[in-house]
Amino acid sequence: LAPQALTSECSVALGSDEGSWRSLPELAHCMRASMLLPGICGPVVPLNNSRGEVEPHADAMLFEPIPYRLAVREGATHVLVLRTRPDGVNVVRRQSIFERLIAWRFFERKMRMPHMYKHMRDQQHRQRYAEDILLLNEAAKQSQADSGIHIRWRSGPGPPEPVQLCQVALQPGERGPEVSNLQTDAGEIFHAVRCGFARAVEVLAPLAHEGGSPLDGWQLALEVFPDSILEEVRASMAKPKPKPT
Repeated sequence: LAPQALTSECSVALGSDEGSWRSLPELAHCMRASMLLPGICGPVVPLNNSRGEVEPHADAMLFEPIPYRLAVREGATHVLVLRTRPDGVNVVRRQSIFERLIAWRFFERKMRMPHMYKHMRDQQHRQRYAEDILLLNEAAKQSQADSGIHIRWRSGPGPPEPVQLCQVALQPGERGPEVSNLQTDAGEIFHAVRCGFARAVEVLAPLAHEGGSPLDGWQLALEVFPDSILEEVRASMAKPKPKPT
């Protein structure tokens, strides 16, 4: 898990080896921090940082919108990046009034974190996202090279040694839908899962099976994720929930 530490302004690794959790409730607590959208999905999650201090944590979208930098900082030499947004999407669009209002109300007024409000106001998270897209696309051009790519970030130098980066990005169109963070429709989410699986097969299968006929990623996705799964989910959601006693 890789949430962001809001005071330290960086993404952090949470794992059993790091002592972040030792039980299922503690794991669920860390998972909540890693997927909590600040200002939208409730209060931030307090967790101990590396210094043993309690610090608010949330989803890493503000400092690591594509979560691969942490892996590189921790010494990974080969990184597989799964991008959930298709190529061609405008990642530096103008910030809406609604977004600015949420950032001000949550970070400046409620959390008393002017540095985080400034980070959002200046759209530094979107600038970092665009920087990562350019870097990953550059790495894709060198995917056949064994030497990897030397990483240099705007925020500072990267690792001293080159890193092998392999990305799996959705295709534009029906097979690459952009799913909102607030999407709740089971059918839309299920279709996106199929699309992501199919695209991963198309990108990664040639690396495992050189030569021969290419695999049909979409057909394999239909076999691995049959309609019966979605029907079961919808049936479960339709059941009346027991009233609390």
